[in-house]
Parts: sequence; C-alpha cells; structure tokens
Amino acid sequence: MSDFLGLISIKALLYHLCIYIIIKKIMVINFKLISLNLPEKYLDILEVLVAEGRFPNRSEAIRVGIRDLIKTEFLIEKSVDLFSDQE
Repeated sequence: MSDFLGLISIKALLYHLCIYIIIKKIMVINFKLISLNLPEKYLDILEVLVAEGRFPNRSEAIRVGIRDLIKTEFLIEKSVDLFSDQE
C-alpha cells in the first residue's frame, strides 16, 4: 500500500512539475526577489506541501497563495464597488 501511495505522490509531483514548466514557457513573467519573514510553522507546512508534490517548491506555493489572496481581495473590492454604485 505504501508503494502505491508513493507512486501517487510521484505522479502528482510530475504532474505539477509539467504544468509548472508549461506555464513558464507560455508566460514570460518578470519576477522580483523579495525577502519574507515567516513563522517557522508556516515554513514547516510549506515543506510538507512541497514534499507531497502539491507545489514544485516553496516559492511557487507562496506565489500561488499571494495570487489567490489578490484575486479574492480584488473580487471582494469590486463587488463592494458594484453595490455602492447602485445606491
């Protein structure tokens, strides 16, 4: 059973790696390097997510988290703007 779970993790890692490579080839993005202080527990969780193959590395996991936060906050802000225009 553990071999089966290991195979799933490897497949998930390969899948995410392939998607990551495809996206990198399609989109040319200028990245800026920033410093970030995080609690050690956050880093531990990021390491688990990477080890499980959910992200190719910690940087990508952080980028996805920030992207999702921006999308959510932007949509909330836009929906508030839409409601305020109707008054």
